[in-house]
Amino acid sequence: MTSFEQWVHHAGAIVGRTIGRVTALTIGFVLMVLGVGMMVTIVMLPVGVILELLGLLIVIFGIFAPEGPASSAR
Repeated sequence: MTSFEQWVHHAGAIVGRTIGRVTALTIGFVLMVLGVGMMVTIVMLPVGVILELLGLLIVIFGIFAPEGPASSAR
């Protein structure tokens, strides 16, 4: 394997590890903003609270998710 192929495999591994986290952070942030927007109106307050908490959980998962596939201890 040439050094260029090794570099491409390394870059692909980095992108593969980070794309899930970036997606989770983006979706979580969007849900949090929508939840805050809905909480402003009294009618949509319950839905806004649920969206806000769901977005917060997705952001926390995006930050603290484990690096690789889960290994089972046998």
